[in-house]
Amino acid sequence: MPKKFRDKIKHSAQSFRRNAPKEGRGGKGTWGNPLDDMKFVERPPKAALDKHDPNFVDNDRRDIDEWEEAVWLAEHEDFGDFFEEFENEPQQPTVTDAEELALKLETVIVDALNSIVREEKTPQEAYADIIPRGGHLENGGGTVITKQVIAMITVNEENYAPLADALNIFVNDLKIVTIRDIDHAFVDALSRPNLEKAIRLRDFAALLHDYQLFTEDKVHILTSFSEIDDQREYLRGVKEEIRNFVAEFYTSQDFEEVVRCIHALEYRFYQYEAVKILINGSMDRDNKARELASKLLGHIDVFDGLAVRRGLEILIERIDDLNKDVPDATGMLACFIARCISDEAIPPSFISEVSVQIGCATKTAIYGLQKVQHLLNMQMSAQRLTRVWGPGRGRNLDEIKDSMGGMIKEYLSNTDLNEIARSLVELAEPNFLHEFVKQAIIKGTDLGNTAPESIKELLILLLEKNIISPYQVSLGLRRLYTKLDNYKIDSPALPEVLERTKDALLPHLGEHIVAITANTASEI
Repeated sequence: MPKKFRDKIKHSAQSFRRNAPKEGRGGKGTWGNPLDDMKFVERPPKAALDKHDPNFVDNDRRDIDEWEEAVWLAEHEDFGDFFEEFENEPQQPTVTDAEELALKLETVIVDALNSIVREEKTPQEAYADIIPRGGHLENGGGTVITKQVIAMITVNEENYAPLADALNIFVNDLKIVTIRDIDHAFVDALSRPNLEKAIRLRDFAALLHDYQLFTEDKVHILTSFSEIDDQREYLRGVKEEIRNFVAEFYTSQDFEEVVRCIHALEYRFYQYEAVKILINGSMDRDNKARELASKLLGHIDVFDGLAVRRGLEILIERIDDLNKDVPDATGMLACFIARCISDEAIPPSFISEVSVQIGCATKTAIYGLQKVQHLLNMQMSAQRLTRVWGPGRGRNLDEIKDSMGGMIKEYLSNTDLNEIARSLVELAEPNFLHEFVKQAIIKGTDLGNTAPESIKELLILLLEKNIISPYQVSLGLRRLYTKLDNYKIDSPALPEVLERTKDALLPHLGEHIVAITANTASEI
């Protein structure tokens, strides 16, 4: 037998003596390590993704615009969704601190005012004594001072002259009290009226008029009000009248009528009752009613800041009772306050000012004010708060899209620029016009012929007339570029039309130009 053949037999016969590969995986043709399957389950290989697939979604994109993202989030959020992050964040232990601060501030101010009335100290000396004792007056202190002054003059007529003089110095020299603080204190006192109090408020107002701290018209109103015999019964009648026209407003949605009724109130300082009833009534209804209330509160020609502020204060003071009747009244009220601040109906300082008042420094109230601060600190809060009660400012999102589609279809049939411009203004959805831009370009492309040119002329006109903002146009273009692979399946001509439209719009977009895609120029 040849040596070469004998070696092969020997090798085959002794193959069982070979050492097994590491981890017992066996050799070629074996099943391998049985634990490999477990490793695959725990650490599966990265899936192969085709970026040219029309259904491909790049989860690692970093160029998504924050405003666009916020708008699309708002399509699926209501006021409860805005608080998800808030509920997961550890809250600062400010509730006890706020109660202690409010009580301490009131005590310090009352002691200072008593020293002025007893003529032990001048207003300047009393003010100098407040600061070392922990009375911080920069946020809300002026309101606390004026409320305590009004409380003291309704008890003792002898307090009139020294307290009026002190208010004059606080307003004109020390700048720690404003005229609006004084007006607010009077409205607060009139929310719990009686004849004796009204007479004393009238007399004190006349004295403040001599210091030019109270206008003659306001003195005349207080004089007229003090002549009412049963003021509590009168206030009950005012409340009933407001409830009736607010209920009618939620049914008819007639803004002109409700504004007329509010302005027809005999005493304008009772407009805060309309604010209170408007919000309280909407809590028992749906988000559409709450959106109507927020629109009315934010309208510059309806309420002044004093009425909105006092109405919200009363609701904050009664928040524990509201929570018994309405689930999550705290969250709803926080949304109303944040929306009012966003609409500039009240200043942002409202939060810090009410937090130092005894009635508004309860545990539930401070928790609600923390929610307000959270809403105002959200990313792109102004745009998201416009939709805090749901998408479309109280209207269904599909309804808005259908309305825009109908406008575009009508325009393409008659090319009436005035009509479509008027329709967009009446739609009153300035933050959702990117949808109009997207639909207009797609529908113009589908119709063909001269339609794309008509759409291009329309968008340029709307930009020139400031009916649509450059930013909304750029967002609409960007949405088209983002999903162009999908859209061109149904509209093969869309890429070419989109490029021509973009080139025509570029000179009108100015500093609002944003990046559309990585494949497009860095500006637009």
